[in-house]
Amino acid sequence: MKRKVISLLLAFVLLVGIIPFGTYTAKAIESPIVDDIKKGDEKVIVKVPKEAEAIKITVTLPDKTTIDAEKNEEGNWLVGEEEIVVTDGKLEIPIDATQVEVGNIIKVSVTDNSDNKIGETEKTVKGNSEGSSDIPTNPELPAEPMEPQEPEQPGNEVEKPETDRIFGQDRIETAIKVSKQKFDQADTVIIARHDVFADALVAGPLAYALDAPILLSRPNELVTEVGAEIERLGAKNIIIVGGLGSIDENVEESLEKYVEIIERLEGPTRYETAVKVAERLKKSNGGNGYAVIATGETYPDALAVGPFAAVKGLPILLVKPNEVPEVVEEAFTNLEIEKIYIAGGEASVGKGIEKDMPTLMERFSGDDRYATAVDIAKKTNSEAKNIYLASGEVFADALVAGPAAAKENAPILLTRRNVAAQVLKIYFKELSIEKLTIIGGENTITDESVDSIFK
Repeated sequence: MKRKVISLLLAFVLLVGIIPFGTYTAKAIESPIVDDIKKGDEKVIVKVPKEAEAIKITVTLPDKTTIDAEKNEEGNWLVGEEEIVVTDGKLEIPIDATQVEVGNIIKVSVTDNSDNKIGETEKTVKGNSEGSSDIPTNPELPAEPMEPQEPEQPGNEVEKPETDRIFGQDRIETAIKVSKQKFDQADTVIIARHDVFADALVAGPLAYALDAPILLSRPNELVTEVGAEIERLGAKNIIIVGGLGSIDENVEESLEKYVEIIERLEGPTRYETAVKVAERLKKSNGGNGYAVIATGETYPDALAVGPFAAVKGLPILLVKPNEVPEVVEEAFTNLEIEKIYIAGGEASVGKGIEKDMPTLMERFSGDDRYATAVDIAKKTNSEAKNIYLASGEVFADALVAGPAAAKENAPILLTRRNVAAQVLKIYFKELSIEKLTIIGGENTITDESVDSIFK
C-alpha cells in the first residue's frame, strides 16, 4: 500500500511538471484581420475573431514606433487614456500617417491576458489606386463617391488668386512653418499630439484667444525643432491638450527647459477634454453664452468651424451622433451656455438630440465634409477675401491652420488630395478671392487638386 501511494505521488509530481496550474493560454488565431492600408492612412483597422481572448493589439510602424490598444476591465479598447472607435467588431487604431508610405511594412500583433502572442500579421502599404477594402482608407470618415467632373468650357475658368503654400516634411514641421510665418512671438504655445485628433480637435478658439500657435508633438518625445520654435517665440507658458496617454511625462520634462509654466487640459474622454478646454477659454474671455457643437467621432466639421468659433470667442463642445454626454450637459449649465450653433449634418449630430441642448441658432451642413466647410464659410464669412485650404482627408494641417486663419478672419475650406470637390469650384466662382493659403505639402494636396478648383 505504501509503495502504491508513493507511485501515485510521483505520478502527480510529474503531471504538475507537465501541466502548470494557474496558467491559461488563449487559443491561438491564424492572424488578426487587418484591412488594406494605403498611403496617408491615419488609422489601422483590425478585427480579431470573437473566439480569441485578446486584450492587447500592437501596431508596429516602420520606424519601430509601437501603438498599443488595450482592453480594460469594462471591455472597452483604449490607446493610452483615450477610448477608440469600434465598429462591427473592428478597432480603429490611430497611427502616424507620415509613416504610411507606399511599400512600408506595418506589423499587427495580438496578445492574450498572459502576455502570449496569439496572432500576428504584416501589411504592405499600397498606393491610393491599388486594391480595395470594405472599409474606407481613412476610416474616420465615410468614403464618398467622386463627383462627375464637368467638361471644361472655354472662358469658364476662374482667375487663380495669389497663392501661398506653407508646408514641411511632415505634419510636425508643417505646424512649425505655420507658426514661423504667422506668429512673430507668442507668450503661450499650445501643444497637441501629432497623430490623434481627439484631444486637439477643439483647441483652435483657445489658441486664438491667447494669440498662441498650435505645435505638434510625438506622444513620448519632443522633437528638437519644436523646442527651438518655442524658444524663438519667446513663450513663457505652454498648454498641453490631452492626458499622459496623449503627451507623456518625457515630453513635459523636455518642455520645462523652455518655459516657466506648463498647464495641462485633460479628461478621461475627448468629450471631457473639450469641456476642460471650454472652461479654460471662458477663464480667458469671460464667455458670451454661445457655443458650437460638433461630433467627437470625426474631425472635419469641428476644424472647419474653428475660425468662426475662434473669432466669436465660442467654445467647441463635442457630442456623439445620437447622444449628448452627461459631462457636456453639465457644461451647458456651468458655462452658462444659452444658445448654440451646430457644425455638421444630422448624421454627425442627430436632430433627435437638439432637444437636449440649448436653443439652436443655426446648423451648418452640406452633403459631405467639403460642402459643410463651404456652408460654414458662406454663412459666417460671406465676404472673405482670404481663404485657407487644408486636406479633408487628414486632420493635422487644418488643426494648426485654425489660429492663423482666425487671425486673418479667413475661413478654412477642405479639399481632396488629387481633385477638388465640385462644391469648392462653385464657391470660388461666386467670390472674388484675393489670396489662397494652402496648408500642407503635395502629399496631402497636390498642385493638380488646387488647379482643378479654377478650371
